[in-house]
Amino acid sequence: MVEETAVALIEQELNGIENLLYMDSASEQNLGTNYPDFPGGTNLDLASVETQNRIKRAEPRLPEEARRLGITVTKSARIS
Repeated sequence: MVEETAVALIEQELNGIENLLYMDSASEQNLGTNYPDFPGGTNLDLASVETQNRIKRAEPRLPEEARRLGITVTKSARIS
């Protein structure tokens, strides 16, 4: 339940990031994941910073367990 709550809150906060195409989310066994997808050519450094900023805004509303365990933002580029 905690991971579902945290994933939903972060997903809500990430909506509206510039160039965000869509977002996949998943949660299981104390691990929640949001996968925002940006079009090719998007500056992933800027997208990552904006994602981190929005997560910071959401942190006070996250369940205590999620804040205690921490949130990690990583960036990756899909190779097609």
